[in-house]
Amino acid sequence: MPRDLAYSAILDVSEGTAKLLRTRKIHPVRVGDEATTLTGTTIKGLMMLEAEGVKVALMKTVEAASLKASEIGIRIDETVKNTIIKHGSA
Repeated sequence: MPRDLAYSAILDVSEGTAKLLRTRKIHPVRVGDEATTLTGTTIKGLMMLEAEGVKVALMKTVEAASLKASEIGIRIDETVKNTIIKHGSA
């Protein structure tokens, strides 16, 4: 599939999914369940993602980014506190 077509398709799917979730106010897992049949392409793709550990990799990615953001926040807080102490402002 050409890159521009793939890009357009993923934007359409993402937009459609977001609209569906806003309209129906259901959990995303239910959307996946409704779109998945036992013999279809979606289940085959999901099986491959699960087999390759994509879900765990995504979870670890979010966790690592969150931890790093917390560390940065702590450093910023310390810098601000030290600046206030140094300049005598409270």
